[in-house]
Amino acid sequence: MELILIFSLLAFAAVIGLLVWLRTSTDNKFEIKNSDIILALLPVVLILFLSGKIESFEFGDLKVKAAFEQASSKEINSQVNLLKGIPVSELETDTKESVGKIPQLIRNKTESLEFRLGHGGYYWSAIRDYFVALRSHSLLKYVIVNDSDGTFFGMYEASLLVNYLEAENSDTRYVEFEKFLNQSDREGLLELPGFISADRALSNDANRSNALTEMESYNLNFLPVVNDAKQLQGIVERSRLTASLILDVTKQLSSTQASN
Repeated sequence: MELILIFSLLAFAAVIGLLVWLRTSTDNKFEIKNSDIILALLPVVLILFLSGKIESFEFGDLKVKAAFEQASSKEINSQVNLLKGIPVSELETDTKESVGKIPQLIRNKTESLEFRLGHGGYYWSAIRDYFVALRSHSLLKYVIVNDSDGTFFGMYEASLLVNYLEAENSDTRYVEFEKFLNQSDREGLLELPGFISADRALSNDANRSNALTEMESYNLNFLPVVNDAKQLQGIVERSRLTASLILDVTKQLSSTQASN
């Protein structure tokens, strides 16, 4: 049996056990309604929906399929997280100047750094100082690379990239990264860990269902979102999409139950 089914069954058993315990511990004063059961099981049902294990679910007069389809067809706009970061055009050869700007980045809670292909002025030790300082404060999450015209080329999950750069021979790896950026070596950048290319980016009018399907197929917890000009708008996270789906379906089912 697949792991997702096992986890779903365990979650089901845990929810039912909790409801039974509440009723017995309150001398049957706690009434278990059909709506309580369906809303408690909703996260499990949505997991099965998203994994394609079931196509519909009914409990009494409540039908989850229609509510789920309506909620999943909504666009992802409201779930897009705009990244708080800065362009790194100032990372010139003056390492002392770069280091002097790090406290400001920390105060601004910078979570992403943006590079541009072919810039020509990036210096490996300045890049290292930025990466190490921001990561030491648990801030740096994403490293963005844009093409020379400002369109989105790709992005890295910062922890994977920095772990690679900080491994043995780290100076050599940072020099290599500097070279890839300054010389627009796209193939070299693609080979580094944690890279998500522009062809995996979602459009800002994509719906939740498509976004979750893409994340599942790439085994990713987030994807970049671009606007019509192919510029990075932000990211959308699997956890936030799933939470919004559960909230919308719950509202719809609660409304249906109240009207019956």
